[in-house]
Amino acid sequence: MAEYVNVVSKAEIDNLLEEYYAKYDIILEDRDPEEFKKHAAVQDGIEICLR
Repeated sequence: MAEYVNVVSKAEIDNLLEEYYAKYDIILEDRDPEEFKKHAAVQDGIEICLR
């Protein structure tokens, strides 16, 4: 699976991340917003791969 995740483009990940930030209220609960976004981007790459 890692091979497939590695071929997901940054643009695809950024688009999905943007979509989620537009659709949902992101609750950070004292987390660093940039650090949270980095982790979310990794998860988005996995989600795209699974599709």
